[in-house]
Amino acid sequence: MTIRHRLLISHLVMFAAPILMILITLVTVAAGLFTFIQSGNHVYIESSDQYNRAAEILYHAVFHGKRDEAEVDDTSGYGWLIQVLDPEQNYVMLRRGDELLYQYGNGELTALFPQMPPPSSLHEMEHPDKGAYVSIRDNEYLTIRKRTVGDTAYYLYFISHQAPHGTDDRLEHVSRGTLLFLGLALLAFIGATSWFLADFMIRRILPPLAALKQGAEKVVQGDLSVRLRHEETDEFTPVFRAFNTMTETLGTTLRQRAEDEESRKELIASMSHDIRTPLTAIRAYVEGLLDGVANTEEKRARYLDVIRRKTDELDGMVEQLFLLSKIDVGGRAVPLEAVDLSDLAEAVVEENRDAFQRKGLRLAFHTGGPCLIRGNRMLLERILMNLITNSAKYKDRPEGCLTFTLARADGAVTLTAADDGPGVAEEALPHLFDAFFRTDRARTRTGNGSGLGLAIVARAMALMHGTAAAENGRPRGLVIRLTWPEEETGSGSEGTVS
Repeated sequence: MTIRHRLLISHLVMFAAPILMILITLVTVAAGLFTFIQSGNHVYIESSDQYNRAAEILYHAVFHGKRDEAEVDDTSGYGWLIQVLDPEQNYVMLRRGDELLYQYGNGELTALFPQMPPPSSLHEMEHPDKGAYVSIRDNEYLTIRKRTVGDTAYYLYFISHQAPHGTDDRLEHVSRGTLLFLGLALLAFIGATSWFLADFMIRRILPPLAALKQGAEKVVQGDLSVRLRHEETDEFTPVFRAFNTMTETLGTTLRQRAEDEESRKELIASMSHDIRTPLTAIRAYVEGLLDGVANTEEKRARYLDVIRRKTDELDGMVEQLFLLSKIDVGGRAVPLEAVDLSDLAEAVVEENRDAFQRKGLRLAFHTGGPCLIRGNRMLLERILMNLITNSAKYKDRPEGCLTFTLARADGAVTLTAADDGPGVAEEALPHLFDAFFRTDRARTRTGNGSGLGLAIVARAMALMHGTAAAENGRPRGLVIRLTWPEEETGSGSEGTVS
């Protein structure tokens, strides 16, 4: 049951409580009167005020709510109340027309009023069915009330002789006892209702709050594996779900941060190692020049050529690191736009075909027509160049081939780069896009690159909402598959560039 439903039930109980309290009061009063009557006690009229109140009570007891003659004729419904009056000092008579229907008490009291008017004379201008005659003299009282029910006229006579003061002590004693019991019963009812409603609400609120507190304390202590369980379906359910999501996200974030920190440490260590290698070579050749070891023009030219190549390696490494940092900054440094990958890839292949042909790598490009993606031209060109350079560096034959295939299907654009090189070990494939990762097979020649090429490819693809995957080709070679969401459906004829 939800807290909202419990609040609704509590409000309904608070609405019903006064009604129940009134019923308790009525039952208590009725029980007190019944006990008073069963004990043989009676009510005495000691003043005109008491008589007037008693007359009104008798009239309403006999006629109130009666819709037909049968209900009035059934005297069992009000006879017990009339019998509360002292039978010696009071006389009550009910007539239906000229017929005597009911009488109680001392009939001799009628002699006190010899000039009693005939019933037919009772009428009122506005309410002819409610005529009344009242006579009060000294200590003697008479009331005649007329009431028409259906088509029948009824007449209620009430005669009373005032009793001496103090004759109603027993009634007062019973009244005080009844009121005391009623007060205690109402206090007990209010207390029990308050306790029940408080417990009804609190036992649904406090346990979940305590569980959340304990969970929060564990999080403060660094335990992010805590998961809270809440069996009920109520307002606390989304709170517990959010708490568990928070701890899971925090745990994942901290683990990712630890992994990133470890990667940064490895990156710094690898970068230091890879930078030290060309620096060491540059220093050695510079010292050779300074010490006169290169004592001929041919040696000096060779030393300077090595220094130039090592300087180019350092420059390329710094450029790759700069690009990697720029990619990590994200969209602020690398804005994305709609790009036709087919045109861009074809242009890159054409621009570099001759240069890599001289290095022993033949480039081929197959396209299925325009393929529009959301990307960054600079990053896309860097991706293509890194893939081409990677294949050229690690080919194990004098002549190699790298084939790009571009296609679109199911709302995605896929660019496949397949070479005929040595490939990599299967266990190394998942780490191929890690920074500074090198396998133990043919792609271990550190002098050939910085180890950042494929890492840049993977991070650039992630920035452009794409994915990068690697697998070994058949029968040999490495296949890099790059996939982007298609920006919009293009059209064009299929083409091949070789």
